[in-house]
Amino acid sequence: MHTSPWATLLTLVVTALLSCAVWAVCPPGDLDGDCEVTSLDLQMFAEQWLVAPAGSADFNGDLRVNMSDFVHLSRDWHKSNLPLVINEFMAANTRTLRDPQGDYDDWIEIRNLGDTDINLGGMYLTDDPTDPAMWRIPTNSPTLTTVPAGGYLLIWADTHTEDVGLHAAFRLDAAGEQIALFDVDGVSIIDGIDFPEQAPDISFGRFPDGSDTWRF
Repeated sequence: MHTSPWATLLTLVVTALLSCAVWAVCPPGDLDGDCEVTSLDLQMFAEQWLVAPAGSADFNGDLRVNMSDFVHLSRDWHKSNLPLVINEFMAANTRTLRDPQGDYDDWIEIRNLGDTDINLGGMYLTDDPTDPAMWRIPTNSPTLTTVPAGGYLLIWADTHTEDVGLHAAFRLDAAGEQIALFDVDGVSIIDGIDFPEQAPDISFGRFPDGSDTWRF
């Protein structure tokens, strides 16, 4: 069966997305000016492929549009423009912070980098980007799910979804894995991190808060 170049290119985009940590408020891979990276940007990128002189798809400034630029595009694939980031998390909480039930459970902190409050209700949080809808953030508790402007929201990763508070339907793997926040459409990724092995009771986060630099 013949595979079209478009299908091959799209497969490469998805593969690269899952292998990279992704974050940005307005992604560099946006070529059509809507602050999201979608098939329209992929089409514009394909039109500039190996064409000289280089155009807007020359993300790395080497005056060519090639696979190096494609990597930049793929990192931002279906990236939403909401100013939310996964700011910090702990994948092996044994004695540091208790949840409302008194348990030491893993946790994930979301930060709102914008200047208006954002309700996360209806968005999705997952530890497997191939399964974006693993856990849907509740839509019936806006006081619980709203991140204030410049503020933070803590979500427990413990599978205890019936408990009081925000409890995701998965646990974090201290050996290393991924965390991703998806928009309400279950497709557009807002932010994500592919993290290495974690140590007990040491968080991993952006430093300073909201930046692209991560450290223990």
